[in-house]
Amino acid sequence: MRKVYARALGCKVNAYEARALLHEALSLGYLETADPREADLVLLNTCAVTSLSARKSRQALRHLRRLAPEARILAMGCAVEEDPSSFRDADLSLGTSGRKDALKALLSLKEGEKSSLPLLPYREKEYEEIGEGAPGGGARANLKIEDGCGNFCSYCLIASLRGRPRSRKPQDVLKEAGRLLSSGTRELVLTGTHIGFYGHDLGEGEDLASLLRELLKILPEEGRIRLGSLEESEVSEEILRLFHEEGRLCPHLHLPLQSGSPSVLQRMGRKYGREEYLRSVRLLREARPGIALTTDLIVGFPEESEEEHRESMDFLKEIGFARVHVFPYSSRPGTRASLMEEVPPAVRKRRTREALLVSSLLEEAHFQEMEGKEGTLLVERVEEGTAFGHTEGYLSLALPSEGLHPGESKRIILRREWMVRSDDE
Repeated sequence: MRKVYARALGCKVNAYEARALLHEALSLGYLETADPREADLVLLNTCAVTSLSARKSRQALRHLRRLAPEARILAMGCAVEEDPSSFRDADLSLGTSGRKDALKALLSLKEGEKSSLPLLPYREKEYEEIGEGAPGGGARANLKIEDGCGNFCSYCLIASLRGRPRSRKPQDVLKEAGRLLSSGTRELVLTGTHIGFYGHDLGEGEDLASLLRELLKILPEEGRIRLGSLEESEVSEEILRLFHEEGRLCPHLHLPLQSGSPSVLQRMGRKYGREEYLRSVRLLREARPGIALTTDLIVGFPEESEEEHRESMDFLKEIGFARVHVFPYSSRPGTRASLMEEVPPAVRKRRTREALLVSSLLEEAHFQEMEGKEGTLLVERVEEGTAFGHTEGYLSLALPSEGLHPGESKRIILRREWMVRSDDE
C-alpha cells in the first residue's frame, strides 16, 4: 500500500492547504502515515512569516529528504515562494499558487526528474479551489474562506508572497461547512490570510457578515462559529451586531495590535492609531460583554526607543487582553523595515522578556476573572482520563474526563486548575 505523509509549518491556512492535498492523495488510494520514513509521497507546506520560520522550513525539507530518500516530495508555500532555490531537494516545488494541479504534476514526473511550477501569486485573480482541507469528524475544524493580503505592512512579506486578497465563493464555503457539520464537527473556525477582506472582490452585498449569516442558517443550535483574526478597521457595525445578537458566534476575537506606540505603528505601516484601536475594543465589549480579546505584539521593531517600548507595555495593560502572542522583531529582506536601523539583539531579548512577563500576568488575570463562571467546554480529545478542549471564549482546558467524549459539549463551572496557560499547550 502506497503511503503519504503531510506536514505544515506556520499558520492554520498552511495546515488547511496541506490537508487539502492530503485528501486528494487519499482519494487516489494512498494511506496516510505519521512516519515520513514509510512514505512514498511527502507533502510539505512551508512558512516564511519570520526569518526563523523560513529557516525551519528549509531544515524540514532536508530532514524529510534524509528520512525518505526514495519518496516523491512536494514543497510548496510561502518559504518556497520567497526563495525557490533553497528547495531544490524537492521533486516538485511551487509557491502559493498552482496547487490544484500540484499532485497531478508531481505524480507525472519521471524517475529522477525534478520540476517547479510558476511562482505567480499576483496573476491569481480568483480564489484557488484546491479541495477541502478540514478533516471530518473532529470537534473543531478550520474552514478557509479567503487567501491573500493587501496590507503591505513595512515588516511583512506575506502580502507579496500570498498575492492580492481573493475570496472563496460562498457556495463553496457553505458546501464544505455542511459536510463538516454533518460529520460531527461542532465548531467552525473561519480562517484565511485576511478574512476581514472577505467578499470585497465578489460584488455588492458580499462581505464577512453576510457569509456569517448564511453559515448560521445551517449551524445547529449546539454548534458554534469562531472568527480568526480581524483587523481593527474590519470591526464593522454588522459584525458588532452579530456578536450582540448571536450566541453561537464565539465571544472571542484575535485583534492584532503589533505595537501600542503611535510612532511605531506609523513606521510599521499599520492603518490605525491607539484611539482607533481603543474604540474598536470598546465597541466589541459593549456588543458582547465578557468577550475575550487576544492579540499579537512585535517587540524591538527597528528604531524602537525605550519610551516607545514602555508605551506598548502600558497599552497592553490598559486593554487587558486575555492573551498576548509576543514576537521579537525578525528582519525580512525586501521589506521597508529591513532598511531601518535595528534595535541591538540584547535589547530585543530584554524587551521580549518584559513583554512575555506582561502577557503572563494578563493571562493569569483573565484566568482569575473566569474562575467560578459558567462556560461550555467543547471536548476535542480525551487521553488517559483527561479531556482537552476549549470554551466558547477560547479558554484552553484540561480536566478529568469522567465519561466525556470527543465532540461533546458540556456546560461547566470553570476552575482555575483546569485552565492551561498558552506556553503549556
